[in-house]
Amino acid sequence: MAVGNLQIARVQPIARRSTPHPRIARNPSPDMLAAPRRKGRKVMDRTVRAAIISAISSGDLPRAVRTAHGILESEGHYEGYFALVTALLDGGHPEMAVQYFAVLRDALPGHSQVAYGYGLALQRTGRLEEAIAQWRQAVALSPDFVDACRNLAMGLIDTGRDGEAEFFLQKLLGVSPRDAEALLHLGNIAFRRGAMADARARYQDALRITPHLADAWTNLGEAERSLGRLAEAEICLREALNQSPESRQAHFNLAALLLEQGRWGEGFEHFQWRANLSRIPGSLAELPLWSADHKGAGRVALWNDQGLGDAILFLRYAARLKARGVHVTAVLQPSLTRLAATVSGVDDVCSPDGALPSFDCQAPLASLPHLLGEPDPGMTAPYLPVGPSKGRAGTSRSIGLVWAAGADSPNGRERSLSLDDLAPLSILPDIVWHSLQMGVARETIAASAWSGILGDSTSEIRDFADTAALIEELDLVISVDTSVAHLAGAMGKPVWIPLSHPSDWKWGRDGEVSACYPSAVLFRQNDAGDWRPVVSRMAAALERGT
Repeated sequence: MAVGNLQIARVQPIARRSTPHPRIARNPSPDMLAAPRRKGRKVMDRTVRAAIISAISSGDLPRAVRTAHGILESEGHYEGYFALVTALLDGGHPEMAVQYFAVLRDALPGHSQVAYGYGLALQRTGRLEEAIAQWRQAVALSPDFVDACRNLAMGLIDTGRDGEAEFFLQKLLGVSPRDAEALLHLGNIAFRRGAMADARARYQDALRITPHLADAWTNLGEAERSLGRLAEAEICLREALNQSPESRQAHFNLAALLLEQGRWGEGFEHFQWRANLSRIPGSLAELPLWSADHKGAGRVALWNDQGLGDAILFLRYAARLKARGVHVTAVLQPSLTRLAATVSGVDDVCSPDGALPSFDCQAPLASLPHLLGEPDPGMTAPYLPVGPSKGRAGTSRSIGLVWAAGADSPNGRERSLSLDDLAPLSILPDIVWHSLQMGVARETIAASAWSGILGDSTSEIRDFADTAALIEELDLVISVDTSVAHLAGAMGKPVWIPLSHPSDWKWGRDGEVSACYPSAVLFRQNDAGDWRPVVSRMAAALERGT
C-alpha cells in the first residue's frame, strides 16, 4: 500500500503485486502439438529445452531460434518453439518472445496456452492492453484456465477496471475456491470502493487458507484501522511484519497507525521504512546519514522526500538540529526556498536542481524526529515568523479558502470539497473571502455560487513566501489537508481544516485539536465522503464568530 511532489497522505491501503502473474506452462499439454507423441519424446523435449536455454544463456539467440525451427522442420511440431518462447521470457528477452509467440499464434490459432503466453510477453514489453486482450482470449478458450483468469483480473485492476476484475476473480474462485491470492484481490477491490466490512471479510478468508500471507495481514490491518478497530489493526500489522520483516508497506502502515495515536517514538522508527527515501537529490546520495553520533560542527544538508506540506511540517526540527552544533542547509524545491530561509535553525538554502555545495552529512526532513531522538512534534510558538498577524481593517472578517487538494496527490479526491459543497458559507454576512486555491480547481469559481464573492489574488503567487504574505493579511484560513493548511499552522495563523475520513496520521484520530499546530481547529467527517455535516459545523462556528 505505495509514489510530482507526493504528500504523506493517509496510509496507502493496498499491498499487492503490481504486475500480472508471471507464469507460463513449462511443458505444453498434448493438445498444443501438431504431431502425436511417440516413444522417446520426453527425452527429446528435455534435450531441446536444454539446448535452447544454453544458447540463450550464452547470448547466442540465433542458435536458439535455429534449434526451435529445426525441430519444427524435422518433427512437424512446435515443442521447440514453446521451449524457445519460455526461455526468451525467462532470459529477459520479451521483445523476441513477442515475435515468436506471434509465430505460434498463427500456427496454432485458438490455442489458450499460446494466447496466455503471448499476453505475458506483451505485458513485459509494456503493451498491457494487448496483453489483456490475449488473456481474455485464453479464458474464453479455456474457462478453467486459472493463471489466465488471474492475469486477466490483475491486468484489469492495473488499468482501473475493478468491476470486470471482480467478475474474473469470482470466476477463478469457482474453479479454485481456496485461492488465497484471489481473495486478497477481492478484498482490495472492496477496500477501494469503501466497503471496509466486505474487505475485512475477504482478507480473513484469505488468511484462513494461507495464514502466512503477509499482504493479507497488512491490508486487513488497514481495513481494521478504517473501521476504527485500532487494537485489531495493530495486531494485524505486527503479524504482517512477523511474516515479512522487510515489508515497507507494513512498516509504513504501522507507523501511520502509531503516529495518529501520538505514539511518536515507535511511530517515527517505523516511518523510516517509507519508500520515498530513494529520491535523494544528486550528489547527496554519496553522503552519510546524519546521526546523533556525529560530534562537532559539520555541514548537514536537509532534503525533502515528501510533499510540500510535509516539508513545512518537519522544518520545525531544523532548530533542534542546529542546536547540535551543525551548519544546516535546506535543499528544497524552489517554491520553498525563500520560506525556509526564514526558519530558525536554517543557515542557508538551495535548490536540488542546481550544483550543490559540499556537505558532510545529509538527512531527510521527515527523518529528523527519529534521528534527533526528539519525536514529539509539539509546537510552542510559530516557527515561520513571516511577520506580525495583521488582519484587515474594518468590521468584516477576511478569510482565505482552499477547497481542493492537488489532482495528482494521494487521496486528493477524498480530501477535496467542491465549491458547491461550501455554498452555505458563501451567504454568511460580514466576511470577505479570498481564494488561496492553486491549480485547476480555481477555474471552477466562475461557474459556482462563489462567483463575485470569492476574490482571487493567486496570480500574484510565485512561491510559498508569497502565499505566506497573503495569509499574513487574513483573520482566518480555511483549508483542506494541503500545504496551505501546514503553512498557516506553522505561521500561527488561525486555520480551520476540514478532514476526510479517515484522515492522515498527522491530524490524529479524533477531536478538534491538532498536536502539530496549536492554532488549528479540525473539522472531521463522520462518514467517508459526506462533507455536509462538516460544512454545517463550520457555518455555525462562523455565525457565532468563533
